[in-house]
Amino acid sequence: MNNEKKDTEYEISNYYREIAYKLKAKYKESIGHVNLDKVVFLENLTKSPAYKFACTKKASKEERVFNENKTKFYIIFYKKNMDGLTDNQKAMVCYHELMHIDFDNENIVRHDVEDFNFLLKKYGINYLEENLDIL
Repeated sequence: MNNEKKDTEYEISNYYREIAYKLKAKYKESIGHVNLDKVVFLENLTKSPAYKFACTKKASKEERVFNENKTKFYIIFYKKNMDGLTDNQKAMVCYHELMHIDFDNENIVRHDVEDFNFLLKKYGINYLEENLDIL
């Protein structure tokens, strides 16, 4: 019997990286500052937290030393929750997560209506329920 556990919880996602580059080109005023070369896009294949599609995390000091400061942030998409969304809804989640990266690419911006006010004004409070074409 093989008790070896495979590390298949995460996969690197080029799909979300490509979306991020398109969004950055189109929405320079809100996410043009994000250095996408320092962001790793991951899909979590096993977890499906309630009411959560994705999260943005800052790489620890140890991780930054280990990878020579090439990675500063991880954006983790919960695949089981994202699978039910349209491509436009997935793009909106990606856009939202990119907004968590501050102007200096050093810290996480917390949820705050003032910080995300333009999203609500432009797309409405139920922006994920709509099939918006934001790309």
